[in-house]
Amino acid sequence: MDSGSVNPTEEVLMAHHLLEASLMGFSLFFGLIIDRQHYYVKEITSLRKNMEKVKKIRQNHESSEEREIEEIEMKKIN
Repeated sequence: MDSGSVNPTEEVLMAHHLLEASLMGFSLFFGLIIDRQHYYVKEITSLRKNMEKVKKIRQNHESSEEREIEEIEMKKIN
């Protein structure tokens, strides 16, 4: 028997181990991808909340400025 030849049983076992290792690698990779996506979704959610707060503050500031301008104009008229 040649030292370089592999019998069919060992070939099947090697293929099985290769399949297991590949599936384990894919599972780890997809787990990492899902973890990163979860992190980014949380980050985007917090950024959107902050943007909404900033928009409200800006709108309040603009409306108060408009009221002050109107009051000044009314005082000039009177």
